[in-house]
Amino acid sequence: MINRKNALHALLSLAILLLFALVASAPYLSGRFPLTADGVLHYYRAAALDYSLSYEALWPRYTTALVFGYGSPVFNYYAPTAAYPQVAFYRLGLPFPTAYNWGFVFYSFIAALGMYLWAKTWSSAIGGLIAAAGYVFAPYLLYDALWRGTISEYGALALLPWLMWAFHHLIAHGQRRYLILAPLLFVAFAPMHNITTLYGTGVLGLYSWLLIAFAPQRRAALLRAALGLGFGLALSAFFWWPALAETGFVRINEITAELPFIDVVANLQPLAQSLELPRTADPSQLQFPVPITLSWLQIGLGLLALWFALRARDRRLQALVIGGLSLVVAMLFMTTEASAFVWRAISLLRYSQFPWRWLGTASLILALLSGIAVAQLSERLSAPRWRYTLLSATTAATMLYALPWTYVVMIDAPPLHDVTDIYAFEAQSGQVAAASYGEYQPLWNAELPDPQAIRARYDGTPAIPRLLNVDGVTIERETWGARRADLRLSLDAPQTLVFEWLFFPGWYAALDGQPLTVYPIEPYGFVAVDVPAGEHDLQLWLGQTETQSRATALSIVAALMLAVLAVLWPRLPLQTTPAPARAALSPRLGYTILVTVVAVFALKALWLDNAQTPIKRERFTDGVAGAVDLPLSVNFNQQLRLLGADMAQGTFAPADELRLTLYWQLQGAPLDENLLTILSLRNAQGAEVLRTEPSVPGGLDTSHWLPGYYVADARRLTLPSDIPPATYTLLVEVYNPVTGQSLDVLDMAGYPQGVRALVGQVVVDGNSALSLADIQGEALPPFVLGEVDGLPAAAQVGDELRLSLQWGITEATAIDYSARLLWLDGETPIASTPPLPLVTGYPTSQWRAGDVWRGHARWYVPAILEEGAYTVALQLMVGDAPQSEPLPLAMMDVTTPPRIDTPPAPQQPIGAVWENGIVLVGYDSLQEGDALQLTLYWRTDAALSQSLRRFVHVLGENGGVLAVVDGVPVDWTRPTTGWTTDEYVVDTITLPSPQQAYTLLVGWYAPDMGVRISVEDGDALPLR
Repeated sequence: MINRKNALHALLSLAILLLFALVASAPYLSGRFPLTADGVLHYYRAAALDYSLSYEALWPRYTTALVFGYGSPVFNYYAPTAAYPQVAFYRLGLPFPTAYNWGFVFYSFIAALGMYLWAKTWSSAIGGLIAAAGYVFAPYLLYDALWRGTISEYGALALLPWLMWAFHHLIAHGQRRYLILAPLLFVAFAPMHNITTLYGTGVLGLYSWLLIAFAPQRRAALLRAALGLGFGLALSAFFWWPALAETGFVRINEITAELPFIDVVANLQPLAQSLELPRTADPSQLQFPVPITLSWLQIGLGLLALWFALRARDRRLQALVIGGLSLVVAMLFMTTEASAFVWRAISLLRYSQFPWRWLGTASLILALLSGIAVAQLSERLSAPRWRYTLLSATTAATMLYALPWTYVVMIDAPPLHDVTDIYAFEAQSGQVAAASYGEYQPLWNAELPDPQAIRARYDGTPAIPRLLNVDGVTIERETWGARRADLRLSLDAPQTLVFEWLFFPGWYAALDGQPLTVYPIEPYGFVAVDVPAGEHDLQLWLGQTETQSRATALSIVAALMLAVLAVLWPRLPLQTTPAPARAALSPRLGYTILVTVVAVFALKALWLDNAQTPIKRERFTDGVAGAVDLPLSVNFNQQLRLLGADMAQGTFAPADELRLTLYWQLQGAPLDENLLTILSLRNAQGAEVLRTEPSVPGGLDTSHWLPGYYVADARRLTLPSDIPPATYTLLVEVYNPVTGQSLDVLDMAGYPQGVRALVGQVVVDGNSALSLADIQGEALPPFVLGEVDGLPAAAQVGDELRLSLQWGITEATAIDYSARLLWLDGETPIASTPPLPLVTGYPTSQWRAGDVWRGHARWYVPAILEEGAYTVALQLMVGDAPQSEPLPLAMMDVTTPPRIDTPPAPQQPIGAVWENGIVLVGYDSLQEGDALQLTLYWRTDAALSQSLRRFVHVLGENGGVLAVVDGVPVDWTRPTTGWTTDEYVVDTITLPSPQQAYTLLVGWYAPDMGVRISVEDGDALPLR
């Protein structure tokens, strides 16, 4: 008969453990979906498992719920084990998103209960509860569940303490129930998560060795351990044997080789990152850089356990604590760059991808040691109030330390009405087979098939005809299943029949009862068979490969042998005394922990969630000003807004690293485009001295940004080694890689102001990091001209030339030199550019002998050039006087656009003149349906030295902007720097025609900084 008192104590312990799980997984109880790195993949994998359980197999190795319905062997390598509880919740009636979320709550409770049972074997119920809290609130487990959403790894870590507990009892005590339970738990654990299985089995082996070493009968203990692990491996062989042996059938090896960022060695990190303290959470930031770390509280308690163990006489406890801490140190070492040689030497480990996965098993050990430490300390406290204080403080500290990891971004659950939503996700995300990099695509699948074909034919069942249309084939009878076909065919001639399943070993066929070869056919790797002419019965089905059959047979034989051994176990001399009884949980101590958990959760819900504290603080709650170094609020074409930037202030030297962080936000609705950002550093003349490659802001595609959240984009720019002393302007632009254009920067009224926004000023001073010995070039005394970059072989008049010229000086000079470009026909100069300083903002009279500096000049191909081939040369100048012979640089083929020299006769003559000499002769307008065609007639009274943008704004009756068109005239082909004074430029623009009275504004602006060119009394000319 069950002792009522013990039952109540057990219920109290279970209530505490359940509360631990509910608080740790609270975001999953909100009714929404945490925004995680991998959660959506596991979400759709769980949905694929549910589909497979209904139509394919109880343990599907290959499922047609993936790869757009064409089939994937993903579950042959990445077992669906972790998703079974989620599917079970769904089958019990919960909506699928809710069922998925409750899977994490379930595993959190399993982790707490397993750690409680295991830690109790080494301490007491109190130690078990503290260890359980330490485990479910371990930073790594919270990161795994709430930030990565990796249900498979989280489930494996949840089962790992159960495995340790069961093997502990099997090895130390040998009861029959543990002979059965230990291998069965290993079977549940092994297919959960391959990498955690590898690490966890290693830890289990070391733990078993420790138990054997201190067992009274070592041989019996060794035999029990061998039986437990041997049966566990044999029973789970149905999964791990094919997963290892058939790796060559999918692309996992080549994907790992092609993507260095998932290589484990590339992801090794400094030790400080694995021991980082909690960061103040900011749930308003997408991609918040949550630390992947161990808890210093757990580390401290682990060291306290070491102190107690060294003072105790229990050698087994000493070995456990010393060995456990040694393992934690070894696991930390494996995350550091110093361990690279180990990863390279053991090829199997390299599938880990991320070395910080070791922190999961390290958290397991530290949680056990923390429970031992608190239990030991509690026993040494004589006064009950000190015990209550200890338990309450430890529980509260454990939870509060972990709370920053529980503040995550919540989103609506991904759509899931039927299997076609999985296909749609794969097509939209590119994560085929619900895998990040397509690593589980069959090797024969060289090209992805049409993602819409199966989806369009889906009618709610898997009985979809998959035989591609073939002339001369008549189907007289057909029965289709998810992974099989039974056909009666009539063929006019021999044919290769192709079926819309992706080939994988295990497909079989029979023609008129005789085996038929099945093979993959290019380019998709579809299943194909060769069938002769005539009438035939054709059966096609997916079975097991030879390896899978052998592995399954081994598991079945092992199950039978385990059953026989369990029956015979009482007769074998392998059992010892039962485990000693542990004191039940004191109700008062249990209630103390229970009240503490409730109090901490109430504190979080009622205050911390709504306040700005060191645990959780939202950066822009009180606005941008004061939250960043440089408040900006720049509107990029109503799509992105640059809120501001943090940038190091002070003076930089050549070759220094400039660090800054840009803060971005969606300006409006979510985007379909993935925009990129470009940073550039410009001198006083506007020439670029540094330009970054387009990059994804914050490392998160803009199509995944959410309204109301911000993205922090941390950037590092290394200044050129030969950048001259000056004050530079740091600019940012947003680039659309699809259109090839940068987004306009809009002012408060919505008018374009160029494509670059000012971030801040960068002051550079100090000596060049290069010397004359570092360059080679042409002598132009007292200078040496080194590299010249940016000079094209062909250009049109007016094209911009952005040249980078490296200068060295052999001796100091008091003269300020400049340089110009000349276009030579033979040796005759035909045209030249205005002279520019060798280095903008740093005159040559300030250079020292031996200095090496890089100048950046912006010149334009002169508009007066005729079409032809020219020699482009460089000449030193002082003022307007040449100081050297022209130095030929390269040949250039110059083209000219069609020019109009006949004065036009516009419908609306105007004759307005801009301050730089541009004249609007007049314009024509033509209404065509919903479009307004506007033709502007331009000329110039003076040569233009700057490439300007023309804009046309359509304003409504209330002055609001209805439409905007701007750009280089004549569809970006006639820059103003290519205009001559004796031609007319005809610029036709198409605008949407407003359904109300409107006014047209026409003007010009310099695109770099958006400065408008004045006309008459304003900065734009009204047309009507």
